[in-house]
Amino acid sequence: MPKASKIGFVNSVVADRAATILVIEDNELNRKLFRDLLGAHGYDALVTVNGRKAFASRASASPT
Repeated sequence: MPKASKIGFVNSVVADRAATILVIEDNELNRKLFRDLLGAHGYDALVTVNGRKAFASRASASPT
């Protein structure tokens, strides 16, 4: 049975694997905070500094 998770505005039902959430944040402390918070709730966080790097990170990430 899937478990329901809620973080801020994110509502998700997670079945067999963690959802990956893209976080674009230029502040280093905030990036660490997002990564730690999301990880603690079972999410994978793809964290990057800006939009260009986000597209590059997503393009190089394995498809899910």
